[in-house]
Amino acid sequence: MVVKRFDTITLSRARPSHIASKLWPWLLLPLFALAALFIVTHSHSAPAIALGAYLTEPNRGLYAPCDTAAMDHFAALTGRMPAIALWYQPWGRPYPKFPAHCMNNVRDRGVVSLITWEPWAGQVADPAYKLSNIVRGDYDAYIRQYATDAKAWGHPFFLRFAHEMNGNWYPWGVGPRNPNGNTPADYIAAWRHVHDIFTQVGATNVRWVWSPNALSSNSPDAAATYPGDAYVDWIAMDGYNEGTDPGAGDGGWTSLAALFGPTYDALTALTGKPLMIAETSSAEAGGSKAAWITQGLLTDVPTRLPRVRAVIWFDKNKEADWRVNSSPAALAAYRSVVASPRYQGQPDMSSTNAATPATNIPAPSSP
Repeated sequence: MVVKRFDTITLSRARPSHIASKLWPWLLLPLFALAALFIVTHSHSAPAIALGAYLTEPNRGLYAPCDTAAMDHFAALTGRMPAIALWYQPWGRPYPKFPAHCMNNVRDRGVVSLITWEPWAGQVADPAYKLSNIVRGDYDAYIRQYATDAKAWGHPFFLRFAHEMNGNWYPWGVGPRNPNGNTPADYIAAWRHVHDIFTQVGATNVRWVWSPNALSSNSPDAAATYPGDAYVDWIAMDGYNEGTDPGAGDGGWTSLAALFGPTYDALTALTGKPLMIAETSSAEAGGSKAAWITQGLLTDVPTRLPRVRAVIWFDKNKEADWRVNSSPAALAAYRSVVASPRYQGQPDMSSTNAATPATNIPAPSSP
């Protein structure tokens, strides 16, 4: 405004006012051009976000990604195939082996797998999966075989090992009153031990995702369980708007910005690694789920959580109906996110870390 006023006044004194009135719009064109250039470059400075999903359709008998019909159904429902397919694989039964067939189903559709790799057999209070047992080497043979099979498969994928470790609802949790007496130091040691075996095997196609639950007042400090930049490729956070659904919890209606803001601040201060929201959704009860989706994903993520590079929707009717089609309004809102230019991204799978493997992990003996 100062430049404009100075130019107008100068012209008025040097030339007749009618000449100035004709010339000043042309003199402002460079300013408009600079403003347009700023808008364009600013919009391009924020990479597009990858939009993924955890997919199950138990009422239809479909389970992604091993049943490709679930993925195709979700794509038809929302308007596009997700960029990332999240799924869960326990170390115990029924399917502990590396799932090459299912991985191929995902890859054939141009989708990246995000395996949540869970060291348990489905029971929270299971001393067999105490973190110190992993460090001791009780599962080395299994880990080594899984890593070998992952290497043989050969394509990049995300591996989210022992997620939500800052809680107490898994046998690997280190939160207050966890059933196995685990500590944050135990968690770091277990993570590095598992990672070292993959490094020894040469499974460099794995992208390691460290994924705490959204921090609460009694959560361990984020840094306390972080294995270190040499052992992590992506960082992540999980959180849900529980609303007033009696099955979802007692969190109350919470915006996406409020849900993840404190955790985002802690994680981005800890490391510069790329960040994803690895699990999120909203209940219907307590507010407008449709508004939560549009406000959260189209406004809160780019403005309050600008380093987020991927968002994974937990699409399952579980504690609450977390699905995108829990109501017609929610589905319409989610489809608007799918159609948004901001959510046309693909995850960057190019970076990996290769920490120096520990020397105290014995190699498998010859047959």
